[in-house]
Amino acid sequence: MRSDESFIREMPVVIGSTKNMEEMYKKCHVMIASSRPPESDRATKEWLSKYFKYHEYVNTHIIGKHNLGLHVLIDDNLENIKIFANMEDDLQSFLTNHGIGKLMPKYNNS
Repeated sequence: MRSDESFIREMPVVIGSTKNMEEMYKKCHVMIASSRPPESDRATKEWLSKYFKYHEYVNTHIIGKHNLGLHVLIDDNLENIKIFANMEDDLQSFLTNHGIGKLMPKYNNS
């Protein structure tokens, strides 16, 4: 299901998420990281670009989100949150029950 292109293209957008992502985009470098199988990247990027502003997309199916050098992780997978939270003391993580994780590696000062 996670790699089915028709499923991905028809995913609903969480109410308020577009506006919230736009605010984060203005203040931070927003990286979207997905652990979906790489064959779903095209449909995932198309869906994301239709609804959200972001700076970067990374598929972490093999490398894991904890290896991206991030300061903040917002994710829907508790295991990703646990790994990330145990890496360093100054990292922040937030668990959400919705869709695609949003990653913010650094604040955008411009």
